[in-house]
Amino acid sequence: MGTNRVDDLDLLKLAAEKFRSGEIVESKSYCDKIIAQDPKNPDALNFLALIARHLKKIAKAEEISKFGIFHNNNHGQLRNTLGMILMDQRRFDEAKENFDVAISIKPTQPEYHSNLARLCHLVGESDLSLYSYNRAIYLQDNFVQALAGRAELYIEKSNFILAEKDLSKAENLAPNDYRVVTVKAVLALAKGRLENSFMLFNLATKFSSDVADARVNRGLIRMLQGRIEEGWADYSMRRKRRWFRATERHRDIPQWNGESLYKKKILFWNEQGLGEGILCMSLIKNIIQHSVEVTVECDKRLAKLFTFSFPSVKFLSEDFLSDHPENCTNYDFQAPIFDLIKRFYFKLNSQNTNSYLYVDQDYISSIREKYIKASSGLPLIGISWASPKAETSRVKKVPISFWHDLFGIKDVAFVNLQYGKNRNDLENMAYKSGSLLIDDQEIDKDGDLYSLAGQILSLDLVITISNTTAHLSGALGQKTWVIVPPLGLGSMWYWGYKEKNSFWYRNLEIRRRTPGDDKEFMKKLAYDLREWVDKNR
Repeated sequence: MGTNRVDDLDLLKLAAEKFRSGEIVESKSYCDKIIAQDPKNPDALNFLALIARHLKKIAKAEEISKFGIFHNNNHGQLRNTLGMILMDQRRFDEAKENFDVAISIKPTQPEYHSNLARLCHLVGESDLSLYSYNRAIYLQDNFVQALAGRAELYIEKSNFILAEKDLSKAENLAPNDYRVVTVKAVLALAKGRLENSFMLFNLATKFSSDVADARVNRGLIRMLQGRIEEGWADYSMRRKRRWFRATERHRDIPQWNGESLYKKKILFWNEQGLGEGILCMSLIKNIIQHSVEVTVECDKRLAKLFTFSFPSVKFLSEDFLSDHPENCTNYDFQAPIFDLIKRFYFKLNSQNTNSYLYVDQDYISSIREKYIKASSGLPLIGISWASPKAETSRVKKVPISFWHDLFGIKDVAFVNLQYGKNRNDLENMAYKSGSLLIDDQEIDKDGDLYSLAGQILSLDLVITISNTTAHLSGALGQKTWVIVPPLGLGSMWYWGYKEKNSFWYRNLEIRRRTPGDDKEFMKKLAYDLREWVDKNR
């Protein structure tokens, strides 16, 4: 440490006060004064890392915290801060390692246990999450962060009574705490009280130091209600959130703000997942019908399917222009593809057809003939039960054990549409149930989605959770039942909150789960499939 230890402590106290009050520049200046005399001071480095994280300079925050740990390996707070920074980036294994080290250094620090609990909640380890929250609250029974976090976990478990108990205590301790108000809004949403939820998210915008998060949540409520225009201004803040996985692209190309595109060249880039990219392509016709050259950056897994479906559009892989920046001068405008929703969603009902993605018919027929032969002509039912990479994967999927009744239907052939790490789970369920499951190894579900699209169109019905398969099947016009999670922060705005049919995909039926009722929900789904099979023999 430096020679002016007392001065350092005074400066750190001032830095902490300024940081808590939102005076970030002043907080940083006090830390800089300490670092000027003591470049390895762990407490000052920790505050600088927190400040960088607050300013969404995540790479810088990680660099500072790792520098501090390199020189102060047993500093628990630096380990905890690095864990939060890594969690922002969804690097959960690394984050957990740092939280574990922080706890081993100072096991009586409730903040470390609470952060570990939050991480475990995000990755679906609810039992360990609850244990860690309980530990944090045992160490400090008035720890608001842990009380609010445990309440959110209880909401996800559909235990609203315990959630309300924790929230009541947290609210008495800190009525203006952003996290407490946010979890109250989540509880209202889970109960279907959307206007109450909106008002609480609106209140959260007044208490949050990170206004983008609060405004996006507020906008999502309006968009869930189908009030896209009202919610869009808030939702447009999504790329300003610290943890948002995409960044602004191609800033050297002018942003399109609705100007005429007649005889212009425009580049659209995808900012979210595969499913959202598929959904937005339903509106591309509003652009290509004018004399405009359209290029779309898309995930390489979609390039072949999109090219076949939209021959007048040029598709590039998402890293092409980054690797060849000189080609950026070829465009007059650029925009995130989600901006098509802002400008054209109101035309969807009048323009949308049963499908807008297409696959070669001979290819579809060859797959169907193979499956009919393998199943002796039984109805072909595609199944996808998980969304492995989604931030809300833990709430999207129904536990695999609850699919038992559906797989108990014997006079159908199930077809495995599951991608990613969960692909083999359906094989195990089919084996236990003694049902027929076709798992076609020739279909590249994780690579070229053109082949998955052909497989989907070879079937009679698709049953899937809200994942890429749902969007793909809907856009292809296939008969689809999509299983949507209960209302909560796992709700996807494009499924609405009460509709039975999709606004975006004409042949898609929405099957909504209700809190704490998954087992009965799946029994009902099996009954409906039984009826569907009997009706379509």
